[in-house]
Amino acid sequence: MSDDIEQLVSEMMADGEITRDELKRFEQKMLADGELSIQERRQIDRLLQAIADGTVTLVSEPD
Repeated sequence: MSDDIEQLVSEMMADGEITRDELKRFEQKMLADGELSIQERRQIDRLLQAIADGTVTLVSEPD
């Protein structure tokens, strides 16, 4: 599971954008087993830092 999360975060960081759909998938993966591993926490921190730095932004998808 952690590898899936790391891959998803890497994809979001590579294109510099997070769509609402990606954010939902990220949340679902994080909450899937009811616990957060150290690796999952690191990915959360990595993504939050990228958002804080402005290297990743949340974008709206066209309707």
